[in-house]
Amino acid sequence: MTGVSGNPRAFMPGVRCIIHQLRRHNSRVPLVVAASDESYAHVTTVLSSRGLLGANVSLLRWGRFPVDASLYRVKYGWRWSGSRVLDKLNVLGAPYRRVVWLDADVHIQRNVDELCDALPDATRRLAAAFNSGHEPRTCWQPGKNPAADECRGCRHHGVTKDEREGGYWVRTGLAEQDAGKRRGLKRCVYEVNSGVLVVAPHNQSAFRSEVVAPVACGRVVSRDGGDQGALNSLVHGHGALGGRPAPLHPSYNAVMRNAMTRPSAWRRWNPAIVHLVGPRKPWSAAAQKDALAKPTDPYLLEERRWLKSCKQFAPDTSSNRTARLEARAGG
Repeated sequence: MTGVSGNPRAFMPGVRCIIHQLRRHNSRVPLVVAASDESYAHVTTVLSSRGLLGANVSLLRWGRFPVDASLYRVKYGWRWSGSRVLDKLNVLGAPYRRVVWLDADVHIQRNVDELCDALPDATRRLAAAFNSGHEPRTCWQPGKNPAADECRGCRHHGVTKDEREGGYWVRTGLAEQDAGKRRGLKRCVYEVNSGVLVVAPHNQSAFRSEVVAPVACGRVVSRDGGDQGALNSLVHGHGALGGRPAPLHPSYNAVMRNAMTRPSAWRRWNPAIVHLVGPRKPWSAAAQKDALAKPTDPYLLEERRWLKSCKQFAPDTSSNRTARLEARAGG
């Protein structure tokens, strides 16, 4: 499942690339594209006009998350990154037995159908990769405001250096905690990244009581002002989806910056899904321009890989689009 909300034109290149990649890697799992009410017509037109609907791809219309983030901000004072930022929480109540959620800005590099079996038992209804970067210290801690929702001491749970001086690997910290080797230090609850999720969704009654109600009452905060912070608060602070998530291997949600900050770990992971996080997307005009101007820049490697595989879905940024089309047609 993937989806768009708010401004579908900004993310449709990513959605179309996901469809292409799943087909390229012979996925047998049906794909559902979720679209908000106001974007449903546009998404339908784009996908149907290109023959992308059917053949294991269908649409799901979902409404705005029942709590408007802009009103929530006014009432409770939390800072959210947009009024539709909570819409992705709808996946926690999606009408399916199991969902593998993919953000539109991921690049699938091999068949990942095995993710459908990532939940270890019926009690753990969520599996996700830890939000690990160069220094993985984003940890959920209860607080009265978003600024307090971070435990800056979490780095001390993983005092094993990685490829670079001062870098710590989150799994070392978890292993040490589980083995009782970090006694006397506060246990850190590492955040999960919401870009790739395996979810056994709640039914509508449980969704309203365990997800919507805590948000509506102002008891859910978001460290990052987005859906990821809200999801971690719901799971770790309110026990939604069975509480502590089952961990996914980072190869299923390899955050792009780790290719440079932790290169040997990146090679060991051999990522199945690369997550191109951040405001700049690989199909943007800036990314396309840099791909031509800086063909050897290692920081842009994952963007260039996306463009090599899926550039046909990116907007045409040429200043003379008509001439290019005529040249392709031979006239």
